[in-house]
Amino acid sequence: MPKAKPKNTTEGLEDTPVADTATAVKPRPAKTAAPKTPAGATTEAPALPDPPPVLYQDTEPFRCPQWVAKVATFDIDCPEAGHELLVNLQCGQKELYLYFPFQGWIYLDDKPVYVIEFSRPYENTTFPLPVAAAGPHRLRIETELSGCPKALGLSEDLRHLAVQINSAVWRPATRTVRSHSAQVHYPRPRYEAVNNHAEIKPVFVIGAYRSGTSISTWILGQHPNITPTEENTFLIMKYFASIANHGINGLATESFNKIYDLTLRDYLLSEGEHFHHFSLKAARQRTHAKLLESVSGGKSVFDPGFALVRGAYNPKSRWVNGTPEYSTIASGLPDMFPNARMVFMLRRPRDVISSLMRFDAMGQQAQSFEEAAWNWERLSHGAYQAYKTLGPDTVFFADYERLKSDPATLVREWWEFLEEPYFDKAVETTARRINSSGEASAPVEIDNAAIDRLNVIYVGMCSGAPFSSLPWRKELVPFGAVRNHVVDRFTRIITEPGTN
Repeated sequence: MPKAKPKNTTEGLEDTPVADTATAVKPRPAKTAAPKTPAGATTEAPALPDPPPVLYQDTEPFRCPQWVAKVATFDIDCPEAGHELLVNLQCGQKELYLYFPFQGWIYLDDKPVYVIEFSRPYENTTFPLPVAAAGPHRLRIETELSGCPKALGLSEDLRHLAVQINSAVWRPATRTVRSHSAQVHYPRPRYEAVNNHAEIKPVFVIGAYRSGTSISTWILGQHPNITPTEENTFLIMKYFASIANHGINGLATESFNKIYDLTLRDYLLSEGEHFHHFSLKAARQRTHAKLLESVSGGKSVFDPGFALVRGAYNPKSRWVNGTPEYSTIASGLPDMFPNARMVFMLRRPRDVISSLMRFDAMGQQAQSFEEAAWNWERLSHGAYQAYKTLGPDTVFFADYERLKSDPATLVREWWEFLEEPYFDKAVETTARRINSSGEASAPVEIDNAAIDRLNVIYVGMCSGAPFSSLPWRKELVPFGAVRNHVVDRFTRIITEPGTN
């Protein structure tokens, strides 16, 4: 089988030397590689090595280099705690596969830990599999495609070729080994409905406008299990109105709430479940419309940077929303979504304000300095309060500068935080620029005295200062007070007609 010289495509791994103490998996004698087909040339049917490769489909000793079938399971033995297995996989020539791109799923001890993607012939990828404990473990490699086309004329067993394991080496872990509890198995029906609140796990990207909320949403939405959704403000009204409605329906002596023992918690959970299904349904309809458009000759639904789906078997059972305004109710979102996770993107106030003052460059109305400063402060106020109240297990704090300087590391930390298998190709989205407001255009007039106070808030948030110790404007009050005020207004409007 022709195969190219292995070349790592995972950022940060290609130049990483294996430590002298690393233990290599016992290799099978290497086969002579045939020359790779030049780009644009017509390839012939694959010339398989003689004797043909053994295709592992059941539990076998782990050897490499080795071709494996669609589903291959191996027993591996970790030599020492805190090590990782550095694996390099490679696909073959284009005739072996029905289409590109296609994906593969890596399981360790029956838990999905990595999702890989092959977008072109002969592509290979390297990924580390952190193993917390020494001793035996079970590794499974499963690919999306079932085998080679029948037209190639291969024997029945060889038609199940999938990918080749080029190398596998044990080495000390390059990052902290974190226990992985992801339970989603691939393949799985896309946008599958769930009725268990524990499985409803939306992701909210919060923070001020122009702080990387949009690009972060698209990065997270590239994951096979997370679908990106458009910005909206449905939940703001829904949250406050639901609390008011529950209170109103409990006023009578024989009220609905009392007869059916409907607590506020249960009512908010049911509203969250409804919105979850609503979001997945909207995503499904949008994806189907785009697929029909691409089939009819329009733009392909697969965009390497902004794909609604990246593979035929993407479950997309979670959704991500990057509406900055949801920062104002971030502390209350767990009332509707107990297992929600949030990513708080924080950017320097001067950069955000300057960008908002140039908003007309992207077809929006430019904001004055006062408007832009207020928007940065009030949205940061809501997001930071949620971070300090709910804690780092629910809210991930990310400085915008990290997204610019080291996106690969940041995105991997996001997958760990969300307890999803690693999907390194999502980082490619950071190379794309969206919603640019022309930061390099004409300068804008900045009130430096006002910026100094906002910088104190910014530095305090970066250092984890207590929420109440920061010099917020007096108009900004804690979320609980806002909730009580808004719910009271809703209640009076409904129960006292004519109330303003």
